[in-house]
Amino acid sequence: MKTRSRVHLFMLFALLWGVNVRAQQSLRESYIEEYAQLAVAEMNRSGIPASITLAQGILESGNGQSELARKSNNHFGIKCHSDWKGAKVYHDDDEKGECFRRYDKPQYSFEDHTDFLMRGSRYAFLFELDPNDYKGWAKGLKKAGYATAPEYADRLIKIIEDEMLYRFDGGAALTPAVAGGTGPVLDKKGRPVTNARERFVLRRVQSEGTRVAFVLFQKGDRLEYIADSLHLPSAALLQFNDWTHEVVVAEG
Repeated sequence: MKTRSRVHLFMLFALLWGVNVRAQQSLRESYIEEYAQLAVAEMNRSGIPASITLAQGILESGNGQSELARKSNNHFGIKCHSDWKGAKVYHDDDEKGECFRRYDKPQYSFEDHTDFLMRGSRYAFLFELDPNDYKGWAKGLKKAGYATAPEYADRLIKIIEDEMLYRFDGGAALTPAVAGGTGPVLDKKGRPVTNARERFVLRRVQSEGTRVAFVLFQKGDRLEYIADSLHLPSAALLQFNDWTHEVVVAEG
């Protein structure tokens, strides 16, 4: 009887654990969909890889569910520091009642995260890295003291690779064959992506120091189809290409 009870308890815990994992994954996917456009916009403004911005936001805000993110729109755990003149909120962290920055909306948190890294002299060396070197950025942030957790860089890298966030950096995830204009796009496990996505050819180009990702597509493809195939928000494609919601693209 005791053995059977233990088995039932184990099965219950396993079920609850599985439900929680699926819920967290759903929250993470929603976070990426909602904030990818902001991360890409900040990358274009500063050179900070969008994958790094998204991974930090996911990690620091708990997929957007932390109290600091929900109540104060602070997605990156940035503390007040002596030069902060904006709104403040007090929250227990490494010490009790620490001062954190509060924002009116998430967009301002993303913008301030960029400014915080660009202004900080200890982060200056990061901007000398290859723009697609998300591993270098992750390790550099840890080295510069952005976070105290020993595994901080590894956790960022795992999030980026698990969720393929490098796709927002302008093509860093492509295989050499794809980068050259031929070959399949790969999924998370390195398998060729079939059906809709296999018709897209991704390339990476350097243009005046800016990363630009572009797509070759077929005549008649609609915005929603392209966005879904590339795992990008439709709004991001609209912004980057000056399109309208009713666009039907020409070939190429």
